[in-house]
Amino acid sequence: ASENEPPLPFARHDVISAKMHAASGAFSHAVRVEGAQRLIFTSTMTALGADGTLLGTTIEEQTTATIDALKACLAEAGATIKDVVSTTWYLVDIQDMPAVAAVRNSMFEGTRPASGTVPINALHVPGLKLEMTAIAALPAPASKQH
Repeated sequence: ASENEPPLPFARHDVISAKMHAASGAFSHAVRVEGAQRLIFTSTMTALGADGTLLGTTIEEQTTATIDALKACLAEAGATIKDVVSTTWYLVDIQDMPAVAAVRNSMFEGTRPASGTVPINALHVPGLKLEMTAIAALPAPASKQH
């Protein structure tokens, strides 16, 4: 948390191991969360609008739209992008990874979730280039006093 933000009621530790390939960009080798009692697991996020239309044709446009969808989903669940501890990216063309990483790095607001990328043959909508899932961690809800 920055100086202006209250401390989290759980401990989040980005794990960067010197024994592994350097974690470049906006991800960690792992994220250890201690004390979190609420987890949010997303379904796959894509660059599809609420009406099912494809949002963007370039990998950068689709990555931006996908992360915007993630942010909207997290907000509905009471979380933000800064609560994300893990992401998995599915790319039709693995050569798009540098472009995806550049957009991800700019949109994840300094958060470095554990991350993996999986090349796939195709997605269910023609023209869709990627999808992703995320896990977010939140503090336990305050107990209600009776």
